[in-house]
Amino acid sequence: MMLRIICRDSAENMDLFKTKEKKMKIYLVCILDSDNYREPTFLFFKKASEAHEYIKNLILSELKSSKLWSPKTEINYVNNSDGSDDQILRIDYSFGDGVFYVHTVHEIEVEDQDYICVYHHAYNGVGFYIEKTGSLEECQQQMKTSAINSATDFGIDMKNDGFFEVNSKDSCVDVGEEYHMCDIIQFNVSEILKENTSEADTSTNTIETEEKSKSHCHKYRDDVYQTMKCLYEPIHQPVNPKDYDREHISMEEVIKAVDDMDETEFFEHLCELHGIPCSTVEYLYETAYGSSERKKNSHYVLQRRK
Repeated sequence: MMLRIICRDSAENMDLFKTKEKKMKIYLVCILDSDNYREPTFLFFKKASEAHEYIKNLILSELKSSKLWSPKTEINYVNNSDGSDDQILRIDYSFGDGVFYVHTVHEIEVEDQDYICVYHHAYNGVGFYIEKTGSLEECQQQMKTSAINSATDFGIDMKNDGFFEVNSKDSCVDVGEEYHMCDIIQFNVSEILKENTSEADTSTNTIETEEKSKSHCHKYRDDVYQTMKCLYEPIHQPVNPKDYDREHISMEEVIKAVDDMDETEFFEHLCELHGIPCSTVEYLYETAYGSSERKKNSHYVLQRRK
């Protein structure tokens, strides 16, 4: 089995995410595709937003390289019904022809050099569960216990290597309808902190300088554009329909497209992307506060920059 472990983040002071108990709050991304049920990918991030951004970029990259985009392609933010309690985000991406990717983000606290035992099942659904953090021996014991429990629950012969397999850092139990697996990975704080400090800092400073110089001419507040970029980019759907043939949309393009939009159309887009009918927002607003002076032509004008 080939286990792919990737640690990504910009270099910052380690103390920024240490707790008093020397525990670090980190975000573990777990990824599984429809072909490699025993080869999940694990990535560590310092911030949930960075984990989310990585997943979005990964999906965009896959769309660009696969050329499988079709009306059946779906990207869904899924509730956390299948996953451990520390799971804060799940994004499922499918082409509609049996090809899919599952991405989950887990908020956990670990110490440097800790091992983590991660259980997942596939493909009667897919779910990731963080079962243990601690020493290698503790995680190996948890992995063995988890495998035994799966075998017992489904009546699997643990002497049959074809159905029951426990190695030093991974296990797999074939229960017939799907597979129950564990992987043991190690968190190394030096790896999450070491990536391209100067390049990341330079890039960030450049972006901030450009945005500040242009912010005076924006139609809406900066967070409005950031929300639009966050919501539109993952589903590969540019804000402006005329840009549908584009592979990627930058923040500058988002700002221009949003500013060119009719305010009513933009507000409806924003509501729909949040899964809330525009009429529901209007009803709730007026129920709580009554009709506002900002309401014109049967809709509310978005708050502009001051």
